[in-house]
Amino acid sequence: MTILQTEARRVKQRIEAVADREALRRAQRTSVADLSLADLAAATGDAIKSQRREILEHVHRMLTLVEVRLRDPHERTRLDRIARRFTQIESGRGRIRKSRGG
Repeated sequence: MTILQTEARRVKQRIEAVADREALRRAQRTSVADLSLADLAAATGDAIKSQRREILEHVHRMLTLVEVRLRDPHERTRLDRIARRFTQIESGRGRIRKSRGG
């Protein structure tokens, strides 16, 4: 690494440290009294919309699965085998991660 690269990295770290401290100071100055009802409503509304979307996506997947299983008994067996194999793969992946320490 050249001297110029080292200095550039050092300057970048100083700038990031100053920016982090400034963001922390701004956050510390903000109190609950500074938040309006509109701010709270927006934050709560976003969380509710996100949860609702996740629930609807899950229900859609479940209904699709039921529909496929009702259509063809062979397809049901095939899907059960795929699901079982997927579970085995996920379990094996978890064991490998755990054995590697992460």
